Amino acid sequence: MKVVNPLLERCFQLIEFLAEEPRAYRLGVISERLGLQKGAAHRLLAALCGMGWVEQEPETGFYRLTLRLAIMGQRVLLATRIPDLTRPILQKLAEESQELVRMAIVEGEEAMRIVREEGFPPPGRYGPRAIQSIDAFAAAVDETRARGWGMSYEEGERGIAAIAAPIRPFGPNTPAVATCSVAGPLMRFGAEDIVRNASLVMQAANEIAAVWPLRSTQMQMDVAAA
Repeated sequence: MKVVNPLLERCFQLIEFLAEEPRAYRLGVISERLGLQKGAAHRLLAALCGMGWVEQEPETGFYRLTLRLAIMGQRVLLATRIPDLTRPILQKLAEESQELVRMAIVEGEEAMRIVREEGFPPPGRYGPRAIQSIDAFAAAVDETRARGWGMSYEEGERGIAAIAAPIRPFGPNTPAVATCSVAGPLMRFGAEDIVRNASLVMQAANEIAAVWPLRSTQMQMDVAAA
């Protein structure tokens, strides 16, 4: 049974909320989103401000995260050696595709949390072809799972297409730990370009999976347990 200190849980919920977007929020918005009275929310914010995790804008009185969390996250990421191990593969993908390349790390169920908690975006917030229904989303997931890679065609931003593939260091049927993708203007994503870029992205994803540092750690644990 998981036992969590309610105050500690609220603190992390507050930090996660402030980390969703790079902006400052007024006290009323924060208390409403967390389901807290303004007094309780203010006490949490004051404590986090005192510890250096949150700061209050002197002009507006709004609250936002400091860079402390970002710096700590960068230290953790560097300690995993992921940037050093994956950079050559991502550079190769960028050279071969001649497009913008990204890698995103999946943390638990974070990739699903936005849809589950916030719902689908209103028309106009993202691209003109952004998915707007559960049925369309389910169909897109099934199609993506069947072919092994995902396609965004003016969904995130008008005039932009992207192709992404999952990185699965522990086997083809295991959860993805990250994704790698290429993105560019629609004019460079014709039918032949899509096939070529999808192949390049999947190859890069497999290469990254083979050198993923957490994979070797898990293999060592499996050997020790045998």
